[in-house]
Amino acid sequence: MSRKILPKFQEFREDTDMADPKFKLGMVFSSGAVFKNAIREYSIKAGKELKFKVNDRNRVRAVCKDESCKWVCYASEMKDTTTFQIKTYVPEHTCARRNKNIFCTATWMSNKYLEEFKDNESWSSIKFMNKIQKDLILDCSRTKAWRTKKKALEIIEGSYAHQYARLWDYEAELKKTNPGTTIEFLTEADEEGNPIFKRVYICYGGCKAGFKAGCRAVIGLDGFHIKGHQTGQLLTAIGIDPNNGMFHVAFAVVESECKESWAWFLNYLRDDINIYNGYHWTFITDKHKGLIEALNGMWEEGSVQAEHRHYACHWQSNFTWVK
Repeated sequence: MSRKILPKFQEFREDTDMADPKFKLGMVFSSGAVFKNAIREYSIKAGKELKFKVNDRNRVRAVCKDESCKWVCYASEMKDTTTFQIKTYVPEHTCARRNKNIFCTATWMSNKYLEEFKDNESWSSIKFMNKIQKDLILDCSRTKAWRTKKKALEIIEGSYAHQYARLWDYEAELKKTNPGTTIEFLTEADEEGNPIFKRVYICYGGCKAGFKAGCRAVIGLDGFHIKGHQTGQLLTAIGIDPNNGMFHVAFAVVESECKESWAWFLNYLRDDINIYNGYHWTFITDKHKGLIEALNGMWEEGSVQAEHRHYACHWQSNFTWVK
């Protein structure tokens, strides 16, 4: 008695075939969602406006929006499985190519060009619009290009609100893994009373102990611009170790470099490394007015103030050379 040989149907492989979907009668898909995604990809790639005429749990029928075009692709769930199989397929289009497509959304484009956004986060909307026109032969408005870039950067860098909300988890983990660490936050309340991040001061326990144990009583202070979507200033305190090397002491992220932010930073730094009088202490600065005022405010009236020095590189950059 001969065994009946069942027909072998081609399987759609999502990881490789989704880049350029090709349909065949009897083709099998792992789920209805994969089949619908393949239809969307095909619609964008081919430049045809398609729609789902039937779209439910057990069956999906895609047709061309042009009623005169006979193209159709129908798939339904196979018995006792979640697998979908193409049961009807008319592959020929009689309609013209379109330069607009409802499936080419900002979300789709942000995922499609995610790697290119990673390489060039400053990609302009105009250049991205030209890229879409060249690659897909589709029109893309400037608004949609801007929304695409915004979604891509959110994926790359994560949701800023979500990241800031986890700062207190970071604080707990930091104190657990690096005992003696000082980390202080300053927040402001929004209209609904929720805390909004403003500043953070961090002095690692290991750096604090190392500075007290063997570094010289010299502190260099400077501020740097933070570039990106979340701007601000990075304030740093750098010491000198016994080998005349730089030794990290503490840093802070603040909204701007001013007397108030420097005073906030220096108050925590004073408590961490026990700067309670000016004897033997030297501070090196870039002559920033707010920083000098904040330093002078560290000492009580009548007490000895620390010695101030200035960075030679800042002096050099401020010189105007005349031939």
